[in-house]
Amino acid sequence: LIRGDTVFSQSVAIPPKKCIPNCEASADIQEYRLEGNITNPRLWSAEIPNLYTLTLSIVDHDGTCRQSEACRVGFRTVDISSGTLRVNRRKITICGVNHHEHDPDNGKVVSFDSMRRDVELLKQNNFNAVRLSHYPHASSFYDLCDY
Repeated sequence: LIRGDTVFSQSVAIPPKKCIPNCEASADIQEYRLEGNITNPRLWSAEIPNLYTLTLSIVDHDGTCRQSEACRVGFRTVDISSGTLRVNRRKITICGVNHHEHDPDNGKVVSFDSMRRDVELLKQNNFNAVRLSHYPHASSFYDLCDY
């Protein structure tokens, strides 16, 4: 995990799996669990969405990177205490809106700029939750909500 500097790094040697001729793809799936402690991460909240970049890489025995994937992650706690919803031990009130993926000029073809304007409008009006109607939105919409 990084946010400018590396805050956590772990390498694990995974033995190569023997290839079985004519096997189904699901038989090739292997699952590995990496665990570690991150001391005092900057916590994510709707007001200050501290995000880190998580990068997973597959490196062969020669040190050649064969595949690498990255995604943005945040750290937070969510609980209900005495009937009160809390994020990072602070009381929050959900103020949400229903959002349809629709552009006034282009119908169901929504440009990045149109999505950005929608998210800016939501944030200007202090919404902290969005219900996405009927189907998943474009991944760039979710990314915009993090800023």
